[in-house]
Amino acid sequence: MLAQFPSASSIAYHDTPFALAALRAGNVQSITQDGPKLVALLARVTDKANYDIPAFTIRKDYEGVGVPKGETRLLDAVNGTFKQLETGGEATKIYNTWW
Repeated sequence: MLAQFPSASSIAYHDTPFALAALRAGNVQSITQDGPKLVALLARVTDKANYDIPAFTIRKDYEGVGVPKGETRLLDAVNGTFKQLETGGEATKIYNTWW
């Protein structure tokens, strides 16, 4: 990408909300973050229609749910919910809405 935009520079923010604030203020042209985090950030702003999360990824990151060992009822509930969402097609709807 640097070959296409040789004058581009990179700025590191230690806090994603600060990066979003810089984007909204016009101090940067774009920000990058995990998809779910970007979706959550944009859900909270009033001008979200001004922004877009492109349908490409820089890398593949996998999300997970941590359940303490021995919490079999909780694990069964989480797994059952995911299976129900996938089987009923709701998982696809959620994915298509947010990504």
